[in-house]
Amino acid sequence: MGSLTYVGITNKIALLVSGTGGDLLMMMLLVGGIVSVLTAFLDNVLAVATIMPVVEALAGTIPLAPVWWTMLIGGTYCGNATLIGSTANIVAAGMVEKKGLGSFSMLGWMKIGIPVAILTFFVAFFLLYIQVLLFPV
Repeated sequence: MGSLTYVGITNKIALLVSGTGGDLLMMMLLVGGIVSVLTAFLDNVLAVATIMPVVEALAGTIPLAPVWWTMLIGGTYCGNATLIGSTANIVAAGMVEKKGLGSFSMLGWMKIGIPVAILTFFVAFFLLYIQVLLFPV
């Protein structure tokens, strides 16, 4: 994360996200989408830590609480999209193979994991957005 900040990658992502014209919904979706993709292939802690400077760079332009929550939703649920996106996925796949109940390929996992990750992300996102609409920050 420090390297990405040092070379300016996080600033470029912040510029992309802030270029939405201050639209909270769009910023929430962009941050959530970026974290979701990262966490599918990286550890969720690393993915969230990578995007934290991006969210911090948005301070003063929009209410940050919904963006922080969206980042956490993406980091939590979208790790299930791939076999390597979550430690729990790796452990579960290892237990299935160890018991001789079958095996998982990355593509086989993704056929199930991506729809589940997208569905759970958008259910949680929808509930968060309803809360933002009902109780503005």
